[in-house]
Amino acid sequence: MTPAFDAAALKAELVARHGEAQRARIERGVDQVAAMWRPEDGDLAQFTREQFLSEPQALDATFQRLERLFEQLDGHLYEISRELSWYTDLDLGPLLPVEPLLAAYDPAASVTEDLFRARVGFVVLLNFPLTTLAERVEQGPTWTRRQWAEARLAGRFNRRVPAAIEQASSRAIAAANLYIAEYNIWMHHLVDAQGRRPFPKGLRLISHWNLRDELKGDYGDTATGALKQRMIVQVMERIITQLIPAAVIDNPRLDWDPFTNAVTVAPAETVEADAPARTEKPDAAPEPDTRYAHLLATFQAARAADPYVPVAPTRIARSFELTRELPEARVRALLTQVLESPLVPRVAKEIKTRLGRELEPQDLWYPGFNPGGKRPEAELDALTRKRYPTAEAFAKDLPRILQGMGFTKAKATWLAERIRVDASRGAGHAMPALRRGDFPRLRTRVEKGAWTTRATTSRCTSWGTTWSRCSASTAWTTPCSRACPTTPSRRRWPSCSSRGTWSCSAWASPTRRASGSGCSASCGRRGSALASRWWTWRCGTGCTRIRTPRPRSFARRWWASPGACGIDTSRRCWAGRGARCWPSTAT
Repeated sequence: MTPAFDAAALKAELVARHGEAQRARIERGVDQVAAMWRPEDGDLAQFTREQFLSEPQALDATFQRLERLFEQLDGHLYEISRELSWYTDLDLGPLLPVEPLLAAYDPAASVTEDLFRARVGFVVLLNFPLTTLAERVEQGPTWTRRQWAEARLAGRFNRRVPAAIEQASSRAIAAANLYIAEYNIWMHHLVDAQGRRPFPKGLRLISHWNLRDELKGDYGDTATGALKQRMIVQVMERIITQLIPAAVIDNPRLDWDPFTNAVTVAPAETVEADAPARTEKPDAAPEPDTRYAHLLATFQAARAADPYVPVAPTRIARSFELTRELPEARVRALLTQVLESPLVPRVAKEIKTRLGRELEPQDLWYPGFNPGGKRPEAELDALTRKRYPTAEAFAKDLPRILQGMGFTKAKATWLAERIRVDASRGAGHAMPALRRGDFPRLRTRVEKGAWTTRATTSRCTSWGTTWSRCSASTAWTTPCSRACPTTPSRRRWPSCSSRGTWSCSAWASPTRRASGSGCSASCGRRGSALASRWWTWRCGTGCTRIRTPRPRSFARRWWASPGACGIDTSRRCWAGRGARCWPSTAT
């Protein structure tokens, strides 16, 4: 609570000292400081008298020094955090018991509070303006680069969340991320009622990214593709509803029929030579809502911060208002416009014609509009494994790939020298650098036997995000402006690379992508995004209720009548029948 003081008298005193021209800055600055000041912070009035800056030279010098120092502070703390999670993030063998504890520790959790206690945060709030999203949207087009940088500088102090709450959030997210990173399915051990094993030996896929990529690739398998796809959809449904037997997760020593949920001991000749030590007891007991316990824990950790961020008092508001800086209503309107497009029924009809059957839930991911190569996938897989047996081999090939995308030799070499490639434990991600001099990192999954063609698109999306971040980092004239544009904008560049992955990086010549691909892919992603709104209403009630929606029933309904899931019925349809309800990341 702010201690009692005469705000009007203090403002009048400062105006008298610094001049009428400073009135607006004084009034705004004093109010901003008062909103965050606590009794233990000391004498507010005396602080403002000493720290308000009216001379342009002093203000410029303060801005420049703070900006430089915060770049170093943020960057080095991020590097420390990256090192602490090194073994949980990367595929370096079994984890030691201490390593998840190290990954859960956030060295930056107390930084903002420490800066407030040191009064540095109050110097920023007194002299630079906090802005709302509405102000940035309305006035931003006329702002200078310096005005934007000042808004970002002040924005880092728009909240004062206790370090204990920040640390608790870090622990919840780290635990959820590790849970997801180790959620693998050994596909050769999926069987049906006839005992068929449609997937090859050794294929180990993480949920949900690898499962999705495998599903998309199975459209080219005319013999067993349909069986594989329906099996994957059933696996996904078992995971979402938490009816998957806990014993079969990342376990190649048990066979599992996802349709009946029966579990049996895998015959010895089917078990992979490198199979990890796992239980051989055929126990069909389901996973005990672990997935949603993690989701609920991250939700509760985020909600604990709500009272300390009055400008954005919910996690969803903070994501839109402070992180993405886009109004929620605008984003939702964009998503629903895609889903209500008159092209959707036409695309659905075309897909149905091409497949020669009724549409099924997995057809939201139909990739048939993308240009296909002439070589069979098995041959491409062999070529890919030969070229990229390790993450290091891919890193060495980056200059050639970038030149294939149109970069000059000098620029391609420059980018490749500034990107690091690591083999990830989980699905992989693009990891930025928060200070100049550090290196962005591409974390990518490399299974034993190297890379496959099928997983390359998602890998190249992360890779494209990495090199776009690398390019952007060198263009910072004001470090406060880093991360602008945010990930959704940057991903337009990566999508250009992933569309022509093999035309640029391996074997085929470039071809033009059919227009229908954009519509079908957009609908899948945007349906997922709108389904995520469902958590707004359900997350406070417990794990059992969280997992109740049935995504398959939504997908069937959407294909049958796309318009039925539009704006007018979105709360009922999206909230009750999520298109994709398993959490890919715990944020």
